[in-house]
Amino acid sequence: MAHDATRASAVSYFYGRIPREEAEVILKAAGAQEGLYLLRENVSNAGNYALSICHNGRYMTRSLLFCKHYRHPIQF
Repeated sequence: MAHDATRASAVSYFYGRIPREEAEVILKAAGAQEGLYLLRENVSNAGNYALSICHNGRYMTRSLLFCKHYRHPIQF
């Protein structure tokens, strides 16, 4: 079965290698509506990604680790 992976840089919600604090500023400037999110490369752990999300009036971050042995990210 072929796996059609999309490069992170190809999606509109990818903001590159930015820190968590900058992601929160971007989300706030966009209105901070429930469910608003962006994908970014982890600053302290190059090659891994983080999903920054607006939820219940707060900003949350979930780290995503991509492993070459699995087809899907592993969430921490």
